Amino acid sequence: MNLMIIDDHEIVRDGLSMLLQQSFCIDGRICACDGYEAVKAAVDFPADLVLLDLSMPGGLDGMTTLERLRKLLPEAKIVIFSMHDDIGYQKKAYEAGADGYLIKQLKRDDLIHLWIKF
Repeated sequence: MNLMIIDDHEIVRDGLSMLLQQSFCIDGRICACDGYEAVKAAVDFPADLVLLDLSMPGGLDGMTTLERLRKLLPEAKIVIFSMHDDIGYQKKAYEAGADGYLIKQLKRDDLIHLWIKF
């Protein structure tokens, strides 16, 4: 599986990467700190699973990034991984093409269990 992690916090990117590599077979991995970097990387990286934060600085928010990535990676599973637990964010994410929506407050074991679905 090729994994793309998009989050403006390096510690989140590194932590998710380590956690998922310990639990699953990851063939390739790429990280991006914002939407622009993610869209640029998606042109050449065939991601199977994308973990995308919604709140990122730099002008290209998570929802817009989601819409662009959906066009570039139509077969990829795109999962929002956000601090926002409001149902309004979740509804907008699914309408924009998200395959899943997870809250950052999840515990490690719960997170691993949920990834199995994707």
